[in-house]
Amino acid sequence: MDKIQLKDLDISLVDNKRNYISGDTVYGTVSFTVTGGQMEVSWVRISLMCQAKTSWVENPDLRHHR
Repeated sequence: MDKIQLKDLDISLVDNKRNYISGDTVYGTVSFTVTGGQMEVSWVRISLMCQAKTSWVENPDLRHHR
């Protein structure tokens, strides 16, 4: 029996923005190739994990986090 594998996983987001904020809803498509046999897929669940980057900015008239 061949081993079934998923290959060429691709996630494409609609409005592929550079930055998102907490609570944003994203839409897009997921595509992949099944090799080594047949697999019936009725639904796919994808979880995205994000990173945040902050820095302290000081200008003569302004101090804030970015």
